[in-house]
Amino acid sequence: MTILEDVPIEIALPTRATDPDSIAILSRSYSTMRMGDESLEKGAKSPHSPGSQMLSPKSYVSGTSSRQDLEQLKVPWEVRSGTSVADFDNIAPTTNDYTMDEELGVGGFGAVYRGKSKKTNRDVAIKIIKRERLHSEDTFQEELKVARKLAHPNIVRLHASYKDEANYYLVMEFCTGGTLAKLVGSKSMQKDDLGLWCVGLEVPLFARYAWQMLSGAAYLHHCKIVHRDIKLENYMIQGEYDGAPLKLIDMGLACRMKGRTRLQDVVGTVLTMAPEVRSKDYDEKVDVWGVGMCLYMSAVCMDPWFNPADFSPMEEDQILEALDDPNLKLNYHEKRWNLKPQDVRDLVEALLVVDPTQRPRARQIMSTNKWLQRNGKDSGGVCCCAIS
Repeated sequence: MTILEDVPIEIALPTRATDPDSIAILSRSYSTMRMGDESLEKGAKSPHSPGSQMLSPKSYVSGTSSRQDLEQLKVPWEVRSGTSVADFDNIAPTTNDYTMDEELGVGGFGAVYRGKSKKTNRDVAIKIIKRERLHSEDTFQEELKVARKLAHPNIVRLHASYKDEANYYLVMEFCTGGTLAKLVGSKSMQKDDLGLWCVGLEVPLFARYAWQMLSGAAYLHHCKIVHRDIKLENYMIQGEYDGAPLKLIDMGLACRMKGRTRLQDVVGTVLTMAPEVRSKDYDEKVDVWGVGMCLYMSAVCMDPWFNPADFSPMEEDQILEALDDPNLKLNYHEKRWNLKPQDVRDLVEALLVVDPTQRPRARQIMSTNKWLQRNGKDSGGVCCCAIS
């Protein structure tokens, strides 16, 4: 599904904490990139250098919806004012089922709005994609057919898709619990009710979310799809209650695996990018690395990209240099990891194996890790066909 040509949007770089006890993942949010060979080799200033802004083609949350935003997307005014999607020209009559409400976010290739089904009164998310951003509409439509067939409890559902002269409109499952990044960012080093230090997700929730992440990845891989941009921001929490399940979103960089063909596009988010992506020779195991990075950050509220001497976060160009190092070894903040059971660290280390030939597949971890099976497997024994 590598068919969207993203245009960077500038947003302010968040303030970074340098104290080892206060480094939280919300201070790190690197851009999702399409990097050419010379992206950082021509003396370009790192987007995370002091005084610079962070570039990201991904959607950012804006405060309010505006008429001007929708005019730029060429959305008809009747739809902008909340009438049915069926008012569009050149769409099937069956689209007369949804209304469009407030804006949820906007990115380089479109925007996401909250909508509602007229038939069921159910909330949905409606993603608007500019047709001019598509490399191939025929390919896009074929991949939409595949996406509508995906049915997994931890992957957001695509209910329907429509189009008019300017845009495609994707009607998707709506999640109310916010992103996993937001939840993890609220779990930085703090004392519990007993006065004991704690950090990251509680172990029972960590185990359940680990199972759900791996189950979703295993299902995609069973369907010959590689996500290629697994990160905390791409996991939505389905509801606002404790322990609500995760939903993997944003298939904008996903692609289909054809036979034993190796992938070569250098895409993804630097913070969670697998080392082999930089070598332009990889397969679905890059998603396992992405899950491992998400679990690392979920466990200790920081990423492994820091300088051990002073715990200051690495710049983006330093991370890329580290990814290119054949002797790469990830850093572990021992003070934080000592607050976690050894089983948690063992799971993370098993996923973050630098050599992809030695890194397990998602289904292998689910079928062999006894701790994960005892503590993470969803109640009722939910298990997709990829691992059963």
